[in-house]
Amino acid sequence: MKRVFEKWTLWLPPLLATLFFLALSRVTYFRYENSDDFLVARAFLGFEGTQVTPPHLLLHPALVWALNVLSAAMPGVAWFSVMQLGALWLSVTALCFCLLRCGRAARLHPVVCGVAAMLFLGLFASFLCTRLTYTTTAALLAAAASALLVCAGVVRRRVGPCVLLSAALLMLGGMLRDSSLPASLCFWLLSLAFLCVRLAGGEARERRSLLRALAPVVAVSAVLAGVRLWEKREYAAFFDFHDARIELMDYHSEALDKVSKETLDALGWDASEVELVRQWYFMDENITAGALRLICEAGGQTAAAERLEAVPETLRAFFAENPAYLFSVALLAAIACLAPRAFAGPARLTALAALGLFAAMLVYLAWQGRFLGRAVDCALVPAAAVTACLAMAGWPASSRQRARTAALCLCALLLLPAGMQLKQTLYTLTRRPDIVSPTREADLEAYALENPDRLIVRTPDLLRDTRLFPDVSAGVPDNTMIWGDWLCRTPGWNAQLERYGFDPDGFTATDFLSEALLFATADDEPPQALMDYISHGAGRPVSAQLVATRGDLRFFAFR
Repeated sequence: MKRVFEKWTLWLPPLLATLFFLALSRVTYFRYENSDDFLVARAFLGFEGTQVTPPHLLLHPALVWALNVLSAAMPGVAWFSVMQLGALWLSVTALCFCLLRCGRAARLHPVVCGVAAMLFLGLFASFLCTRLTYTTTAALLAAAASALLVCAGVVRRRVGPCVLLSAALLMLGGMLRDSSLPASLCFWLLSLAFLCVRLAGGEARERRSLLRALAPVVAVSAVLAGVRLWEKREYAAFFDFHDARIELMDYHSEALDKVSKETLDALGWDASEVELVRQWYFMDENITAGALRLICEAGGQTAAAERLEAVPETLRAFFAENPAYLFSVALLAAIACLAPRAFAGPARLTALAALGLFAAMLVYLAWQGRFLGRAVDCALVPAAAVTACLAMAGWPASSRQRARTAALCLCALLLLPAGMQLKQTLYTLTRRPDIVSPTREADLEAYALENPDRLIVRTPDLLRDTRLFPDVSAGVPDNTMIWGDWLCRTPGWNAQLERYGFDPDGFTATDFLSEALLFATADDEPPQALMDYISHGAGRPVSAQLVATRGDLRFFAFR
């Protein structure tokens, strides 16, 4: 029994991670923060009409293949949700392991280490583990990957396994969300540099172990990158459209307010089509990557100097609207001050570099003009993991009384931002859940199952579903479609249109007059812009006929 307790850094992390998730389940509920993730989960369940063709080219093909295999073996299970929850638990376990190992290196009591680990998770991981997005799941995986390298540098034992596990977590995060990989890779390389500096004066055996571990990491990374590049070349048309859509809708949406008559004539559009694009409608054959880029260029783009001048105001507005992030930044800066004295040079330099990287990424996001909380998390969580591990290793458990007193005073100063941040997080997690959107989505699915011969099209703003595990006991409706958003032009989306007799590359306004198509909305009438668009395409006035109602949803056919 004594030997078991001596191995507390091995069995305590998974126990703490499990208790952490159980505690969260008692306080709040687990859901998707955005509908993007639910769209991915639906696709692997078969909602989007096909599981044969990879429905989501935004995920790495290796991950898509694995999820498709699981979905084929056990249909009806939301494997994407299972995978995300498993990745979160694994990340939390790895973070606990690193914090405990660093605390043990400073000769801290196991109880102190456990409390510190749970406090870190409560401050930086509780929201990400209950309000899931695949962006923040990738951020937490990157945080765990960076922490493992820092831990290996502090302890300087079992370097090879730590590097391999760290690289595996980083690769999983990159396969899940490749746009988060640049930020993740910066912190991972910073942690790797810290490890290399620490091993420079250590045993040659550990340096050889590091090199042996890095060799397969580099090889596997090259293969995964090559597969991803091949896929982007294979589906170049989709990725070209996807990039053009991001540039216009995410970064320069104001260009849609400046579309001139000359631009409309060049595109072959009318004003109603511009209004529909503003609502993420991309079905028409005229809405191409070139058309979206032409609108973006005609609308003019803000000069880099002007965007740089707007950075302070962007940062101020973001932190004013999201005070929890302000408390997190204060905590991050304060924790970095606890860098260890025993190896002050590399540790303090690494802590300062982590803070500098985080600040640089904030400025970059503000300069880009799209400042989202989940993007901030991609930098905040890895930076917090690196500095927290260094702080645990630097706790003055065996130093003089003066140093211990100074550390306790600094921890007392942390109580205010920590308490405020926990208060903000708890308030967010305990808010009353949304029941309108999941109920509406269930009504839509039930009606779709009753009418499998009709393709039901709806707008992106109608999709606000947050369920991790939708009920598919009555069947999986594969005849609902969003008229645009980022699912548009994927292979699964195209295949679904073909199943109902439509040409995905030649879809026009007159296709809405088909008997095979219904339009779903929660409003009394379809959008006026849609009516004008169909009428303009048909060359005559078109009316919307109410076919059925279900809950607060209405289903229309166009005549």
